[in-house]
Amino acid sequence: MVWISYYYETVEEARRYNQTQEYLEDAKTRARIEPKFSEMKNLHGLRKAKYRGLKKFNIQLLITAIVVNIKRFVNLLYKKSA
Repeated sequence: MVWISYYYETVEEARRYNQTQEYLEDAKTRARIEPKFSEMKNLHGLRKAKYRGLKKFNIQLLITAIVVNIKRFVNLLYKKSA
């Protein structure tokens, strides 16, 4: 017996998208962004929410992003002055 998954069309659409130039451009963007999310998750506590609720998690996410950006800014300033 052969059957086709309910998600067959979605998978085929994704395969077609992966062959386009737009996908390559998106992949370049993701390659720059994903290491930052990895750092926030692995080094700054975003693996688990500290508080319950979407609003409180968004606050945690914003504070973490601010800390990571300040850290990157300080590193850039240090490299320019050295």
